[in-house]
Amino acid sequence: MVREKVRSGALQRADGAEAPSHDPELPPSEAEGALAPLPWLLWALAGLVLASTTRQPLYLVLALAALWAVGESVGQPPSWRLSLMLVGLGAVWNFVTVHTGMTVLFRLPASWPLLGGPFTAEAALYGALNGLALAVIMGAFGLVTGRLSPRDLVRLTPPAFYEAGLVLSVALAFLPQGREALAEIRHAQAVRGHRLRGVRDLPPLFLPLLILALERALGLAEALEARGFISQRGRPARRALALLLAGMLLWLGGVVGLLTPVPRWVGPLSLLAGLGALAGGLRQLGRPVRRTALRARPWTLRDRAAAWAAALSLLSWGLLVWLRPDVWRYDVYPRAALPAFTPVAAVPLLALALPAVVAARPAQRSPLPTRATPWIGERAPVCPLPIYFERVTFAYPEAPAPVLRDLSLTLAPGAFVVITGPSGSGKSTLLRCINGLVPHASGGRIAGQVRVGAVDALRAGPAVMAAQVGLVIQNPEAGFVADRVEDEVAFALENAGVAPAEIATRVEEALARAGIAALRERALATLSGGERQRVALAAALALRPPILLLDEPLSQLDPAGAEALVAFLAHLHAEGLTIVVAEHRLERLLPLATQVLSLPGDGSVVAGVPVGGEAGTPEHRLPAAFTGEALRAVDLTCAYNGQPVLSGLTLTLRRGELVVLTGPNGAGKTTLLKAVVGLLPLRGGRLWLGEEEITGWEVAARCRRIGYLPQEPDWLLFAETVRDELGITLRNHGLPVNGSVDLLLGRLGLTALAGRYPRDLSTGERLRVALGAVTVTRPELLLLDEPTRGLDGALKLALGQLLRGWCAEGVSALVVTHDTAWAARFADRVLSLEAGCLVEQPAPARKAAPVAVAERG
Repeated sequence: MVREKVRSGALQRADGAEAPSHDPELPPSEAEGALAPLPWLLWALAGLVLASTTRQPLYLVLALAALWAVGESVGQPPSWRLSLMLVGLGAVWNFVTVHTGMTVLFRLPASWPLLGGPFTAEAALYGALNGLALAVIMGAFGLVTGRLSPRDLVRLTPPAFYEAGLVLSVALAFLPQGREALAEIRHAQAVRGHRLRGVRDLPPLFLPLLILALERALGLAEALEARGFISQRGRPARRALALLLAGMLLWLGGVVGLLTPVPRWVGPLSLLAGLGALAGGLRQLGRPVRRTALRARPWTLRDRAAAWAAALSLLSWGLLVWLRPDVWRYDVYPRAALPAFTPVAAVPLLALALPAVVAARPAQRSPLPTRATPWIGERAPVCPLPIYFERVTFAYPEAPAPVLRDLSLTLAPGAFVVITGPSGSGKSTLLRCINGLVPHASGGRIAGQVRVGAVDALRAGPAVMAAQVGLVIQNPEAGFVADRVEDEVAFALENAGVAPAEIATRVEEALARAGIAALRERALATLSGGERQRVALAAALALRPPILLLDEPLSQLDPAGAEALVAFLAHLHAEGLTIVVAEHRLERLLPLATQVLSLPGDGSVVAGVPVGGEAGTPEHRLPAAFTGEALRAVDLTCAYNGQPVLSGLTLTLRRGELVVLTGPNGAGKTTLLKAVVGLLPLRGGRLWLGEEEITGWEVAARCRRIGYLPQEPDWLLFAETVRDELGITLRNHGLPVNGSVDLLLGRLGLTALAGRYPRDLSTGERLRVALGAVTVTRPELLLLDEPTRGLDGALKLALGQLLRGWCAEGVSALVVTHDTAWAARFADRVLSLEAGCLVEQPAPARKAAPVAVAERG
């Protein structure tokens, strides 16, 4: 059936819906495109020069007004709260530390360190003016950094500083993600009873954020290597080193010449010669860097206005500083006086507002370069390559045992290979051996050979293998470098120095093949999970590799998105690509597989899926012996990021009932769970827990009786040991840490791990620790968000049996999941959330158990 859909051309967006060309909920300027970087950087520089050279309050207020006008016109107005805070802080600091001025308000003993002396109105006024100047500078550069694309900024970086520019652009792209992660971590800790009351309460927030940032940095570094980003510099040339050394010596000599009694021309001449030598050395360092660009962002009328505004402001202000110093100077000491306003000084300040009066027009990208090679349909056929593992043994650093042991196998050219096995059995490791990330990025001890065609991948490394092997990691956003779809797809090609015309061909081809051509101008942050998966696929396909590796691509997709992705993979396989997929959810992939491999977890590999797998008959359940309602939600109305998601929703859960909540990505399932525990405010509706109304309760009070497990259990974990994680929750709620901790550890199968560091454990073990951290208070209701994601069949079975055991004791559970097989086995009811409405569905029919699949041609 999947192949028939492919033949009919049914390639849709990954979440099954038509993708708009732009996000209607974004600010107008976002839909129009980002600003051109160079003119706006010059504009911000002009604001910096003006604000740093004068403390005349009338001019600073005029500059701030010009900044506000421009910010409003581009959808990035300055923060008045921040400006007032800077002015206030500047006034207070100067008032307390600077004891100068004639208007004395009061005095403290002179013997007091720092505080002793007169406190004057002049000191407070001058501090306020410093804060006002800082507000102008931060507002100008805040506008620029908020509206410029990081990829456009890195394109301005000289070749010698390309790596540093890339790191900066990635850091800028990560800022919004870091803010969102901190908010999610704060929510995760709040459900454990954590209250933010002072500095001592910050570690539970910042420690997980720091650990998450380090993990993301390592993941990004690995993703960059998989896409071929490794510096090609090698050792710097002797000429470059000599020029840099000579430049530094000449610069130092120029400084000495300015400070010593030598002829006046010696110092400036030496400084100029030093600058020239440094520039030449940096140019030599940048020569080996191969870098191209898909196309430049053209200057719009507003961009040109920003450039003219910067030039006019800098020129007129410079003349004013040189010719009329009395106009721009203002000093409040020894006694403050009313500032004088000179109309001629308003010219450079009003010039800054020039972009605000230019009519906004959509920023049209420049035409794509002329194609140098044929496009889709005329592409050269894929030349598939065989993959050979020859007695491969690999162990991670400090690991007690190898994850792969004496592994030998052959993956035929053009095969569709499905790899399964329990969590931690080595599926991802096997994929990373094929593209050389193991051992180059991971380290560790390895023996044997992995050959892709005639190339030994273990020795060649990812820099060489990127052209032959594309990799799509489990969380695509963790490997994104750019902030726009088209820039992300073009990144690896630009980094490899591919000609612009060829980049244009490949980007357009990859976007079309992935079915996301309509998303090319979209910001990555606005895409759904399925759309991001498609972007990652397009980025991998842009290099035209004959082999494609995918690590658990279905784990975050709803059924419609998963079906569309599988159809797309079938399409790629029909074109001749070799596809290797590591996955737990096998139902949709097995019909496509020509080769199925199972890793039992002892380092070996066997052909076929073990009989039974994760399948089985539905759990036998006795009728609930409990009466009454556990949760009742009436007419819930809630918004997420200011956009309505739930409207008039009503839900009832009975005691001892396990209910599964399904629905497409973005339907509001997580929003519903957060609204129940109080992490998102309600715009309307009421909530009852048992017989008590909890609508107005705070999060900590609700979560003493409700256990909420978020999508990322790692956000909950920050203690030194597993036992401490459970104890912290009890202490947050003011409950005694007693034998209940050990009892729960035993029930979760964590007794042997009680003294281990939680983040060193496997995926399934960390999930159980997080589950223990939110259930140690013995809640009467459990809310679990995608708890089966990334778990193998045995772990999902154990989780379902654990929840059924709790339900038999009267606990109710609402579980959000896309895993229909798990729902069929364990759920009492299945609800689907679609378009803000709940629809009860019959429990999904149980699929037949997977059986061993022999290799087929």
